[in-house]
Amino acid sequence: MATASNKFENRYLSGEFVDLWKSDSGMEAVRSFWRQKIVSFLPLENSTTIQVLDLGAGTGALSLDILNRFPNASVTLVDFSEAMLTHAREQLSKFNERVTIVQANLRVPSWSQSIRGQFDVVVSSFVTHTMPNEARQLYAELYWLVKNGGYFLSCDIFSAPGATLDGLYHRITLEDLQARIKRQTDKLKRLEEIHKLQ
Repeated sequence: MATASNKFENRYLSGEFVDLWKSDSGMEAVRSFWRQKIVSFLPLENSTTIQVLDLGAGTGALSLDILNRFPNASVTLVDFSEAMLTHAREQLSKFNERVTIVQANLRVPSWSQSIRGQFDVVVSSFVTHTMPNEARQLYAELYWLVKNGGYFLSCDIFSAPGATLDGLYHRITLEDLQARIKRQTDKLKRLEEIHKLQ
């Protein structure tokens, strides 16, 4: 019997689903915004020579942003979906020897055995929320993959641990939406109004 987790994971194995996922311009705008944030948080000069591991790399969009910003970077992409990695290969083909693609499932503890060496930077974008039960194990494996003094940057969404933080997160989300509406319409909506829109 297929579990909810398997159904979720299996859809990313479908080329048709991945094409639809990739072509959703609204979601891609959100993903692009956060990818740019991740890259901007790297406290490195653009000319720095770095080895980067992109976890759950999908179509390679985050790797592309990194390769464009850091001309001396080499990136290893890891994803379980061949449908996703097909897009990554196409998108990153001009970078040739700077790119290594590994098909491996982060949910399986042995995934890291297919990775060679350690990395200056490990990144992940909207991956670990899809595997909350395996996140602790994933982070334990990452410990050995990040070089001493290296960086791990992850952008993701999780439920808040408890009612107090959940309320705070919700309020921050509403305030962010309030500010965006104000910028776009020049009208200040009350938080209660915005809550009803969600």
